Amino acid sequence: DGTKVVSYSADTTARVWDLKSGKQLALMSGHKSTVLWAEFSLDGKWIATASSDHTARVWDANSGVGISVFKGHTDKVYQARFSPDGSRVVTSSEDGFACVWDAASMTQLSKVLKGHESHVISIDFSPDSQHVVTSSKDGSARLWEIDQEEIKAVFKGYGDINDAQIRNHALGDVLEVKFSPDGGFLVTSSEDSRALLRRVDRSNQPIAEDVLLAPFTPARLWDVKKGVLSQEFEGMETG
Repeated sequence: DGTKVVSYSADTTARVWDLKSGKQLALMSGHKSTVLWAEFSLDGKWIATASSDHTARVWDANSGVGISVFKGHTDKVYQARFSPDGSRVVTSSEDGFACVWDAASMTQLSKVLKGHESHVISIDFSPDSQHVVTSSKDGSARLWEIDQEEIKAVFKGYGDINDAQIRNHALGDVLEVKFSPDGGFLVTSSEDSRALLRRVDRSNQPIAEDVLLAPFTPARLWDVKKGVLSQEFEGMETG
């Protein structure tokens, strides 16, 4: 509802704050190492956290009480994301896997997404909750159909694109990947200081045209439809 914010810390905790007063509302304590991620579920009832202790956890957002612990990864868990329909949680890890968990039971491991050759860094659900996109230190992003545990598309080096600059994008770590709110686009950001935008059709299949290559030092706001720079945000020295 926009009235609260969640923070996470190397002190092994996550905390909920009142956005207006700055007052701490809840303390989530239970991880054994640095908390690397925290986010609210869309309905605001739950918080998911990910940690260097190889686990992800779900908490009651109002009380800070722990609800469940997701155990299954063998290395740092970078992110834990709720699906838009609230039925699943997906986690990414340094062990090279993304895991899908059943949110109803809050414990059951339902799917393991295997295919990346290095750390899975970033993850995102499609708006219909049926697909997940992952990014990795192996230089690729992958689009998955969750129920079949099937890779629908692999973006690795973007060799299918003629432009040499774009083709070389993501040969290093792919640091972040996101669906657009309408599910019509995928965007990746890479350590090469560029972001790449690709259209996705209604069946979530990537389309090779309509690609936007955007250097992002400083931060830039782009008009997606036109591919035109709208605003620059100065202040950052590096990407």
